[in-house]
Amino acid sequence: VQQQDFHRTSAIAILEAHSLCSVGLNNFGASFLDANQFDLAIETACDAVESLEMGIMIAQMPPGLQKDESRKKGVQLNTMARAKAQMRAGSLSTTRKGSNHATRPPTKRQGATEVLIYSKPICLSTSLVLQAARDDNYKLSYHILAATLMFNLGLAHHLKGTVTGCQSHIDKARDFYEVSESTMLCGTQFAVGSDREGNGGMTTKASPVAEHLMKALMNNMGQISFEWGHRDLGHEYFNRLEYMGSCDRQKCTEGGKSSASVGIDEFCFNVLMVGHMNSAPSA
Repeated sequence: VQQQDFHRTSAIAILEAHSLCSVGLNNFGASFLDANQFDLAIETACDAVESLEMGIMIAQMPPGLQKDESRKKGVQLNTMARAKAQMRAGSLSTTRKGSNHATRPPTKRQGATEVLIYSKPICLSTSLVLQAARDDNYKLSYHILAATLMFNLGLAHHLKGTVTGCQSHIDKARDFYEVSESTMLCGTQFAVGSDREGNGGMTTKASPVAEHLMKALMNNMGQISFEWGHRDLGHEYFNRLEYMGSCDRQKCTEGGKSSASVGIDEFCFNVLMVGHMNSAPSA
């Protein structure tokens, strides 16, 4: 029993180390995305995904020499990934000196639908990882991390595709968003004390990050659907987004807050825009 506990503790330590590296790289990538450096954001996000995947692989290996060697390679991988991210940040800082900050790229292309891309990358706190091993919802925490990495990677391709008009980046964005969504929905299976409801909605007590991430996913997958002519699918995504928003308003009402205090965010705006498109008279 003691040996089993030792191996479990070792596996958690490995996964925690790689997850912390992934969180740091994710936040580096988010800063690159904020600066409109799409290629740097994509490269860094890929490094974050690779670190997490390797951590999961090593943690699942049986004890032995092969695991020890893989663990050393994992440390080297993380060290190199951090160094590359810091070099990218340094080169970006040098480029910025004496120049104005880049403006945010358009959240829709000219002549496109009025539905806006949710263009803010999601940053994570290390507490998501550090509390995971001591929390009954630790599996959900790691799913949130993996889903966030996929969302930010998809967002980088989404924005680059919008700016350049390159369909291949839009296709990659949709693929990464779908992986992010499936990862999040899979993670709710492990959520202790979570509320999982029908109609594609997900409200979980485990983390506000999960709720925000699902809204961002529904918004951007709906935007891509509308943008590229799949209106029925777009309506489906925004119906799910509206459902999640109605759950939030109900929580505020039950908590004694007026619905007006919630305000209108980008998600609400897009839901209203889609509703307006539904009610607009046809030519």
